[in-house]
Amino acid sequence: MSFWTNAQSAAVEQETGVGERFHDDTPAGWTPGLNGMDHLSPIAQAKLTEYVRKKLTTEERLVIMLRYCEELTASEIAAVLRIPESRVAQVHDDVVARVTRWLRLNADEVLPVA
Repeated sequence: MSFWTNAQSAAVEQETGVGERFHDDTPAGWTPGLNGMDHLSPIAQAKLTEYVRKKLTTEERLVIMLRYCEELTASEIAAVLRIPESRVAQVHDDVVARVTRWLRLNADEVLPVA
């Protein structure tokens, strides 16, 4: 269940510009500048980007982008998105768990060989 309506999501995306990074019109070859992703191959980055686009809600994408790309704290994200800090923590923890699970299931395809 999403915490936001589509109108609220669209307004925050437009205001912050963050949501634009994960829409279908993203230029070919673009990958998110998430901290720690630079060790992944271009193929792995593309697969992770596709997962984020298809499986995360707008709210989830915004929280993750603001945390890891813009390097905002939970309280700063809460202020920007106008949601409780506890909701930011909940969304963040859920996304991290889901992405970790996805990475484990797809490790052969996305993680570099040691």
